[in-house]
Amino acid sequence: RADENYSSLQKIKKPKLQKLPLAAKEILNDWVKADEVHLLMTERGNVYAYTDELAINIEQFLHHLTIKYSGTLVGNLQKKVFIPDHALAMSKILSCKIKEIDLTRKEALQYLNRSLAAVDSPHQSWLVAKYSGFSLGWLKNLGNRINNYYPTEWRIKKDISSFIE
Repeated sequence: RADENYSSLQKIKKPKLQKLPLAAKEILNDWVKADEVHLLMTERGNVYAYTDELAINIEQFLHHLTIKYSGTLVGNLQKKVFIPDHALAMSKILSCKIKEIDLTRKEALQYLNRSLAAVDSPHQSWLVAKYSGFSLGWLKNLGNRINNYYPTEWRIKKDISSFIE
């Protein structure tokens, strides 16, 4: 019985990291300070950033250890569509080319509550929502409305109306 459990553990597929294709690197150049990190991608399109020291050994670590999370999850790249991850918005490797929007206290609370409907920005693209100089996460401005990419499981569930003026 122990042999059966051991053999089933050996069959677990370990994630394989591969270097980014040239086309993917070009897409990610606008998102990440690529000169500071190594970017590696999984088979499912998740792109991770690693420091130089970690990038050298990460394949060995993944092969011999059970790793729950490593590096910085930059986002998911499927064909030519890139969806940035919350970890990128919160990291120091975020490119200076990314547009930001400063939110008021009311807007920041609505963003964190996932009830913010629109923002006043001329940029119709991905934006990093900020409050008092701190990054909160991603939103995508579509002009007449936004898509809020703040993680659903982290949202403020409490009624925020008493905190808004």
